[in-house]
Amino acid sequence: KTNGVEPGFFYRNDWSPDDTRGMMSDINSDESRHTLDELKQNDQDFAAKCEGLSLREQIMLAGRAHPAGMAAVAEFVIESAAQMVKTDNTIGDHPFSILARAMKAYFHSRDDIVAIADGKPDKALMIEVKREFFAQIRDAVMGVHKGDDFYNDSPIFRHFSEHHIMKLDYNEGDRIVTKDAAHAGTFQRPERIIAPRGAVIGRIYRLQSANSADSISAGAVTEALANDLTRIAGVPAQELQIVRGEYSDGHPKLMLQAKFADGYKDMEDGFLKDGRVVSPDGQPLEPLGKYKAFFLVTADRDAVGRHGQNKGFAHGRFFAIDPGHSLEGNGRYLQVSDDLSFKDTYGWSTKPRFDNFSVFDDDTFFSKLSGVLELRRLVQSGAFRDVFARYRAEFNDNAPGISEAEQTLRGKILAEIDKKEAEFNESMQKILDVTAPHLQLFDGLADQGEAVQRGAVETVANLEKLTSPTTWVSKNGKVQLKHLEVVPETRVPWKASVNGNDIAYSCGAKISSKARSLLESIATGVGARIETGEHGGTRILISKDKAEAFFAAFSEKNVQKLTHPEEYMARTAG
Repeated sequence: KTNGVEPGFFYRNDWSPDDTRGMMSDINSDESRHTLDELKQNDQDFAAKCEGLSLREQIMLAGRAHPAGMAAVAEFVIESAAQMVKTDNTIGDHPFSILARAMKAYFHSRDDIVAIADGKPDKALMIEVKREFFAQIRDAVMGVHKGDDFYNDSPIFRHFSEHHIMKLDYNEGDRIVTKDAAHAGTFQRPERIIAPRGAVIGRIYRLQSANSADSISAGAVTEALANDLTRIAGVPAQELQIVRGEYSDGHPKLMLQAKFADGYKDMEDGFLKDGRVVSPDGQPLEPLGKYKAFFLVTADRDAVGRHGQNKGFAHGRFFAIDPGHSLEGNGRYLQVSDDLSFKDTYGWSTKPRFDNFSVFDDDTFFSKLSGVLELRRLVQSGAFRDVFARYRAEFNDNAPGISEAEQTLRGKILAEIDKKEAEFNESMQKILDVTAPHLQLFDGLADQGEAVQRGAVETVANLEKLTSPTTWVSKNGKVQLKHLEVVPETRVPWKASVNGNDIAYSCGAKISSKARSLLESIATGVGARIETGEHGGTRILISKDKAEAFFAAFSEKNVQKLTHPEEYMARTAG
């Protein structure tokens, strides 16, 4: 995002001494072939991509995972440049043009150029070219960009062309009180945040948000941790890595490296309207319901952002950035219902909280529950637990040979990891507990197949939409919704369970006479049995062999037609 306030800088990866050493490797050696075989044995997808490719092409495809990856790329560049000389096509802005012209001027024997162009140079000739034209080869490799015909032939080209941002590189001179030790005191955020907030408010905010060096470093770790949890949960998210550095006095310093996602745009770039996702160019966008449960677990109050600046889309697919406020203690203020609607009980606050979480709502209920099912699977597999354990091991404060300053920093980090994990587990259990009836319904119909499981769950929501007041537009009427939404304050909740050979749908609340009439007419029409309790509760029983007809009768489309007839006619006519 372009409006962030964390200090940092943009960069691309530079050529390293290891790249130079790798360039001089022999791709045909026994060691090179053995390494390639091991890579293919350990990665079946990579092995499949290697089918039909030459040795050099396979090593290029392995990239930096193979010690001769740089040599393979360099030899591809050299051969391509030689072909340009051979065909007298050395003019233009091709990434290899400078190398081609240099080789043309250097080689007096056309036989050498032809041998290289045809892929048949002897070993000594290839070494000579690499040494003589090192700078041109390096610049040619680094000059390949997305869109070039061979960009996807090796991840090495992407390595040099992709842009990254280094976050949390606080300026030692920008402290509230300057002290002798370069890391001492509290560091302020950049002054550029004053402009949008106003001069006075901006200065006050900078003072209030100032933090110590170790707190900033610990924050880098917990943000990376939150990002890893996001990716493991199946949410497309940025690549984020912890970078170790130090202040000018030698005190340890941790920063974050983030890679830009190809094609990413913030929601505020035309994707957000009246708290809903819209497509600025008419291209289809991924529905977001399945991600809601995870963001309720992490309870990032600024997950979407007031203007949609913290989440976005890349090529029509949802993409998450900036999980910096995850697991900050806000989960305990969320009062979550079994339909994953929620209320923030924090009270009055000057900070925006959970703004635009409505972007996750215009989807089917089963889609939202599928997010819970995936979270449950990951909890049971121990995947989340393993992430926390890995971070603890990385920052072990009893590791031998670390300095006192490093030990103190690691102790602070471990305390933060403990706190984050406790909150994560508590919030996760809250989501699993509140949705337990739906999960039990899903599990209880496992023998009926996924279509019945999905239909049974979705029908719970459709019964609520039939018997509750609903809306088919966004809060201020600016966006037509794809799905009906129950008005939370007037929701008539339903639950369902497996009862022997029946699926039982029950509602303990009072149902309006109009809704009851519709309900009874539809249910009896497909062979369901209706029971009314002495306190007004309603129970519908449908045998499993008639379930799919029952689901079809209570489809959302039919509910839309019955509850919003005029709007339904207008939409279908359009």
